[in-house]
Amino acid sequence: MALISSTLASALMSMAPTPAEATAIANLSDAWATYFAGASVMGAPVGSLAAAKSAMQGALVGMSVANAGPAKIQAGITAFWGVIVASGPTLWVIPPNTITLVAPPPTLGAIAAALTGVFASNAADPTKTLAQATNAIATVLHTNGGLGGIATVQPPPVAPPVPTPIL
Repeated sequence: MALISSTLASALMSMAPTPAEATAIANLSDAWATYFAGASVMGAPVGSLAAAKSAMQGALVGMSVANAGPAKIQAGITAFWGVIVASGPTLWVIPPNTITLVAPPPTLGAIAAALTGVFASNAADPTKTLAQATNAIATVLHTNGGLGGIATVQPPPVAPPVPTPIL
């Protein structure tokens, strides 16, 4: 498995519009968790994302305030990764190896600015379809919030650790 932009685009596309912030938060965090469920290290699938999803939901509160969306989405994905970093050694089981460290993508801090540009571009182009607009958002999130994480894999017994991409 791997993190695939089209998986995220599809999950975002299937979100039902809602005026309720709590429902929007649940929908967005479900879409992100569906996408991230494809993450693997050395072919090993990721384990339970419940805690990461919960952290994301907490950070998204307030996203319905005018102009808060991009920053809140960045905060949500950053909170999600915070749990992944803390839980990494238990999220991917790769016997006989162990994961000793997980580092998030270095581009997490660029999500809000990139989303602001995409949101403006989507709004300014009335010819864009919903699928095109959603794909543009998914591409930004995939590039800045999904790709680039690294798991440090420790082979037994005392071999040097191996930085391995989270795919």
